[in-house]
Order: sequence, then C-alpha cells, then structure tokens
Amino acid sequence: MVSETTLIKVQNLTGLLFSVYLIMHLTNNAAAIISQDLYDNMQTVLRKFYQTPAVELTMIIGAWLTHSAVSSMRVARRWTSSKYQQQGQDKEKKSMKTSVSVTLHRITGLILGAMVPLHFFATRLEPWLNQSGPSNFAHLFETVSKAPVVMMSYFALYYSAATYHTIGGLAKVFGLRDAKTNAMTPLQNLLGVLGVVVAVTCSSAFVGWLYPVKL
Repeated sequence: MVSETTLIKVQNLTGLLFSVYLIMHLTNNAAAIISQDLYDNMQTVLRKFYQTPAVELTMIIGAWLTHSAVSSMRVARRWTSSKYQQQGQDKEKKSMKTSVSVTLHRITGLILGAMVPLHFFATRLEPWLNQSGPSNFAHLFETVSKAPVVMMSYFALYYSAATYHTIGGLAKVFGLRDAKTNAMTPLQNLLGVLGVVVAVTCSSAFVGWLYPVKL
C-alpha cells in the first residue's frame, strides 16, 4: 500500500503543476474585467504555451487526473480508517470546526473535480469535434448569452472554487498555513475572498453585464 507521506508528496507536486495552468487561466479571466481586447490578446499568447501537446498532456490533463485520484484516495482513507472512526473522530471533528478554511479547501476541490471535465469538454473537445477552431471572447459571449443567469452562476462558482483552492493549495505546498491547525492565515483567506470577487466580476463580463461586447 502506498504510504500517506508519498500520497501527500504526489498530491502537492501535481497540485503545484496544475496551479501553474490555473494561475494563467485565472489571470486571463481577470483581464476580461478591463476589456474584451485585453482578454483576447492575452489568451492568444497564453494558449501558445498551455495548449501545446506536451504541456497540455502533462501539466494539465496528467496533473489533474493524478491529483484527483490521489485526493480521492486520501479522502477514502480518512473516512474508512478504523483510527479515524474510533480514536480520532472527535479530534478530527473539532479540527474541522475550528479550521473552516481546511473544509472550504476540500469543498472547492470537490467542486473542481466535478467541473473541470465539463470545462475541458466545452473549451477543448467540443470545438475540436465541431472543427470550429479556438473560441474568443465574442464566441464565448454568443454561447453563454442564451442563458446568462445560469452561465453567470456556472462561471462564478467554477472560477471562485479554482481561485480559493489554488491559494489554499499553494499555501500548503510551501508551508505557509498555520502550523498547528493547518488552516489558512487571515491574509490568505483575504486573498481568497478578493479572488472570489474578481471571479464573480469577470464572470459578469463574459455574459455581457459589465460592458457591451463587440461581436
């Protein structure tokens, strides 16, 4: 059986690799707050890197699949180990109550686990199957404007989860969380909240609520 220490190391490494892509993607989304042209121009530059086969297959797809698998294994161990059920249950419950950020980190991880495949299909597989080529801001707006409230909710939830989970994950990898509780520090939580605000604002731009979209 793979040790917990090894699983944690693999989880940290794959999370770090995938976070490189997430940071680029989220920064590109934040550019939409400023203007449609800035978003498109930045996206064109970034895609030359993260859509190359080697990067996409390793840093994005490979890292995400491995990170999800290892995280699932660790979750299963927490809930099925006799030590957790008998001896450590009260301690774990107390820790979860006092470390809200740890719980949020896990919840946002579950959200990403469900939404990343949907996002990958919509942005990579669907255009490839339809041979429609890469999308830009205008194409994205035309797609989501048919159901703006639903898509606004989707974008806001997805990007908010990605932002908070990335900040919490990087803080854990680099040992910046609270040493006793493993919780995020007040500054890290503040960055997470600010990230959520940015995520919601850029989502409103995608559905045409922030400024008129040029078609």
